[in-house]
Amino acid sequence: MGRREVLTGEQLAALSGLKLIPSADDCWTDITEYSLVVVDAAGQEREAMAREDNSSCGSGRDVIDIETLKPLLATLECEATGFSSTELSKAKTVHADNGCQHAFFSYVDEPSKWLKVVASRPDRSHTFQVSRCEGKTTGLALFDESGTVLLARGSAEGTSSSDCATLTHPLEAGRVYALEVTSRAVTTGGHVYLEIRGD
Repeated sequence: MGRREVLTGEQLAALSGLKLIPSADDCWTDITEYSLVVVDAAGQEREAMAREDNSSCGSGRDVIDIETLKPLLATLECEATGFSSTELSKAKTVHADNGCQHAFFSYVDEPSKWLKVVASRPDRSHTFQVSRCEGKTTGLALFDESGTVLLARGSAEGTSSSDCATLTHPLEAGRVYALEVTSRAVTTGGHVYLEIRGD
């Protein structure tokens, strides 16, 4: 999600309809899992999870009934592994500063993936931040909409989980930007996550 002031009425209503269910020990693999982190006015975080089969794997976290999460998911544009494209012409468009962490999988020879980005709160600097990068080489390259004019670049070698690619660049109102995301496994495969925040 994003800061409360950028949420729509539909999103606020969907949040109010969330229902927690008891945590269970059953655990299926290879299914979709969601994580929702709420930060209160004092900066305290509370994390809840939802899985497509309502299992919880004994995580100890609050568990959201997946059916009550679906209205909120329908308002978001978070991109999961498998939805990003290796071709700019087929790239999905996402809004910056919506609180999404877009997932990218890392293999040894994983090709770069593209997203198109527009600003939710334009005419300010935005930070593009990758996370969970240990054992993975990551890179970000921000271009104009055509993908030909490089505007900013960041890279990291993944020597620790926090050694991740980042870049900061202003996004203008009414413009679409092309973002190339690189994540290649060196010693560790798995997902990395991209967040785009208006500063």
